[in-house]
Amino acid sequence: MQQIKLSGVQGTVFGLALLWAVPVLVGCGGSTAKVTGVVTYKGSPLPSGKITFVGKEGFGTADIQEDGTYTVDAAPIGECTVTIVTEVETPAGAKGALPMDSPNKQMKDAPKDSSIRPDAKDEKEKQREKLKDKGADPMKKKRVVPAPPQYRSTESSHLRYTVKTSKNEFNIELKD
Repeated sequence: MQQIKLSGVQGTVFGLALLWAVPVLVGCGGSTAKVTGVVTYKGSPLPSGKITFVGKEGFGTADIQEDGTYTVDAAPIGECTVTIVTEVETPAGAKGALPMDSPNKQMKDAPKDSSIRPDAKDEKEKQREKLKDKGADPMKKKRVVPAPPQYRSTESSHLRYTVKTSKNEFNIELKD
């Protein structure tokens, strides 16, 4: 076997490259993992919301799908507290809702002539088509089932799971 001798500069460059390559090849930066599962409440899938795995080194979050499933692509490895936040339906007339007590006035103030902005209808139609292409129905209202409030924060949630570098599947049943 022939021995190769490196000059000072070549040796330094090779050493630095080796120092950089070893942690990358060993996988030193893999401090997150994928987590999947289903969230249920009162025996039925939770149809919407956000789930978050909070660990010492950060957090990973995902949307809860209509069938209750979730996929967190980058949950921190180790002991995590899980929080679940669902949207709250806004009752009519609540702050933030559009006032609809005088729709006639709103219609009276609206421009009557579409020539002011003739492309507005086309733009709206294009946006609807784009959403349909992605599988979302823009006219369909998202079903909201409020989750119990104790799951909203890490201080009150009792959900604790250990995320590992291997497969992680946690089916979560929420209780009142």
